[in-house]
Amino acid sequence: MNSLNPRYALMILKPDALRQVLDINILKNLEDRGIEVVKRKLTTLNEEQAGELYAEKKDFNYFPLLREYMASGQSLCLILRTKEGDASKKAKEYRDWARQNLKLKRFELNDEDVSLLSEGKHPQQDEITREMALENLIHVSDDFEADTETLAELFTKYDIDELKERDPELFEVLSEAKEGAKK
Repeated sequence: MNSLNPRYALMILKPDALRQVLDINILKNLEDRGIEVVKRKLTTLNEEQAGELYAEKKDFNYFPLLREYMASGQSLCLILRTKEGDASKKAKEYRDWARQNLKLKRFELNDEDVSLLSEGKHPQQDEITREMALENLIHVSDDFEADTETLAELFTKYDIDELKERDPELFEVLSEAKEGAKK
């Protein structure tokens, strides 16, 4: 598979972002920051796909809840590109801003709360664990190339073919991933 340069990033607007109709503001903010949306797809992830996207979190206690949440409704899958610089880094900077400014509820946790949570004995265990799983309304992949197989599942051949003229490099990588998924 070809190696993509860091101009590309995968961002997923989670179900709560869409439920709150924040996607319009998020897309506008990305554009204002010089991050282009090359391709978008409204999709509902299954738990397996969500698990693949969050594989690095599989050992955390909230992983099953995160997988379930990501499969609970529609998400907006975005392939981002920057003209210069690292798209993933720019997308993560935006995600961090959104985390501080778009989050619905915050829990102020003291040392006792943290201890009770780690023991599974906090009186608000489920609610706080869910909020931790929903840490932000936006997922940004650490490794775009590693997620191309999942993208090949989410995007149809028609979706990918549309990129042929507009973004040949991305078209080639996603086409190869699509072919690999068929085998």
